[in-house]
Amino acid sequence: MVTTAFLAIYAFVWVESKTNRDIAPITGITWAAYQQDCGHAQWLKNRRITENTFINKYVQKGVQWDGYVVRVLLAEDDGSA
Repeated sequence: MVTTAFLAIYAFVWVESKTNRDIAPITGITWAAYQQDCGHAQWLKNRRITENTFINKYVQKGVQWDGYVVRVLLAEDDGSA
């Protein structure tokens, strides 16, 4: 039981130490720029180009954001809704 507790704590610390906020410096990316490059309208025009733009331009980039989250629906993210 002690071994299991140790492994659980070690895994938690390891996962938490690898979060985006620790490894991605804050950039000048804005929500408007992201929407223009990777928003829903761009996705409808050409999915593959939008995915490549996201991977090349936005993955692992930190952003500063003032505001709050009203609602998050995971069903919207996977397209099942």
